[in-house]
Formats: sequence, structure tokens, C-alpha cells
Amino acid sequence: MEKQVKAFHDELAARRAHHSLYDKRKVWGRLKAEETDWLNHEIESLAGNIVLDAGCGPGPHIGLALEKGASQVIAMDFSQKMLILVAERYHDKRVERLCCDLRHTPLRDGVVDYVICLDTLHHLKGENRRTAILNLLNSAKGGATILIDIKNRNNPVLLWRYRKRGNFYLPTEASTEREIKQIVSSLSIIEKEKGIGFPLKIISPYIIFKLRRL
Repeated sequence: MEKQVKAFHDELAARRAHHSLYDKRKVWGRLKAEETDWLNHEIESLAGNIVLDAGCGPGPHIGLALEKGASQVIAMDFSQKMLILVAERYHDKRVERLCCDLRHTPLRDGVVDYVICLDTLHHLKGENRRTAILNLLNSAKGGATILIDIKNRNNPVLLWRYRKRGNFYLPTEASTEREIKQIVSSLSIIEKEKGIGFPLKIISPYIIFKLRRL
């Protein structure tokens, strides 16, 4: 699954076709836009913060972190070609690029003030996803904020699309609130949950979790 996901994103970056991921004429592009709008309103200030953008892709959230005053943004992705796009887009010295897998990060424990990991974890399954989430939590300082999201297994569209019809272009592993809570409970508290794409969170296509590191 991970090899297929990496190959897909490498190919998008090589063709400079990554903008198709954010095409608002498509359902998933509109969901990403709604998620980004929520993020912009949720984050008041990142002044002096070291921010980790994990699974950053071409960097749609990096500009926001810089605008909010981050002292450093670690742009992490397992696609070197996506990180090349980040380098072309952001010439700010505060942006540091790091090519690695979320399951095996070189970051020391407790070095990051704010973690953003959106539209990424559904590319990992089972124990791999658990390991990635715990690595994100461990990289954060005590009291740090961690934002992660999932594709919600209880959403009827996802149920139909990924269970009944199969994947159209890319493997996706949806999750439930309960699964995520079981993973994060030992290292963080959940401050907020936000459904994206539908007013009723329990069946929203995406759910964002705002965590506070213990």
C-alpha cells in the first residue's frame, strides 16, 4: 500500500499535476478547502513555534504556518519529489525539508511545539498507522498541539466507495473515532473534534482531532 501511495504522489509531483488534489470542482478538493479554512480560523498564532507539517505534500499548510509566525516549519514527506515542489514554492529560511517515513522519523522526542498531519494517515494501515501517530505525539513537547485527521469509516459515501466499489486510484484505510482515541489516550487529551464535509460529525467524511500533548 505504502509503495503505491508514494509512487502516485511522486508521479503527480513529477508532472506538476499536484494541483488536481485541490480541485474544488471535485468532492475531495472541496473537502480539503473546508479543512484548510477551518485550520486558518483555528490557529490564532504560532509565534515562536517550531511547527511540524507531517505528510506535507506540496505544502498547502506551510504558508499558513509562516503567516501565523512560526519560527521554523519542518516540512516532512516521504516523497522527495513533493519536497522539491516545497523548495520551489517557499524560499523562506524558516522552512526545513525532511524526507522520511512517518513510521521512522529522525526527530528527537519533545522538540516540536505544533504538529499538523492532515490528509495523510489514511494512507497507513493498522500497526503502521498506530506507529506513525505515536511518533507524531512523541515528537511534540508537553502541552503542544497536534492536529490529525482521518477518513471516517462511518461515512456512508466512504463505505460505498472504498468497501463496495473498491479504490478508484489509491488505497485508502478509513478509521473510526474509537480507534484513534485508543491510540492517543496514553499520550494526549482530545481537546476538540471537528467533522468536515457534513454537519453531523459521526458520519462526516473527515474528522479532525485537536490533541494536547501530556
